[in-house]
Amino acid sequence: MRYTIFSVIKVVLLISFITALNNCKSTSLNDSQKKFERDSPDKPNSKLNSKLNVKQNLNKSAKATLKFIFTWPMPRQYVSKEYNSSNPFSNEIHLGVDFQKENHDVKAAQGGIVIQSERMDNFGLTVIIDHGWSKTIYAYLAKSTVKKGDTVKLAEVIGLSGDNTQHSALHFEVQKNEVSTNPRKYLEK
Repeated sequence: MRYTIFSVIKVVLLISFITALNNCKSTSLNDSQKKFERDSPDKPNSKLNSKLNVKQNLNKSAKATLKFIFTWPMPRQYVSKEYNSSNPFSNEIHLGVDFQKENHDVKAAQGGIVIQSERMDNFGLTVIIDHGWSKTIYAYLAKSTVKKGDTVKLAEVIGLSGDNTQHSALHFEVQKNEVSTNPRKYLEK
């Protein structure tokens, strides 16, 4: 008898829930439908459409690139300091690859969206590009040719390497999930 009462209560609650859900759907359907139509990705000028297209293009370019290979931001013969090399005067570990060629074109290692293009403490003029699955950092630039929000293509010039009197002419760093990783894992062999 007790089992039967609980079963009846469950059925009544379920029916009440379904009825309430249907009432809620019918009253808010028009508002939701209008919002969907306004922001529909099928509309050519919608904000949602442009954001989706950028994200889809980033994903397509990343998937099309086998093992997410990066192009070198500068010629590899100018590498002066490797990832994970230690500084003999401090306990700091180097989190990128440095290049020693002044006033040389710096290229985007992979297509993406510029999320920062400004001076930073300890890094000077810096450009950061979000590739969807990773970020690349280009520090100590003499000049930046991109601004925040720009979409860049693979190997597009994003700036000029800086003056290496105090630092490297370019510090190149790869971050995956906000953690620096060895750029050589992703650079063309």
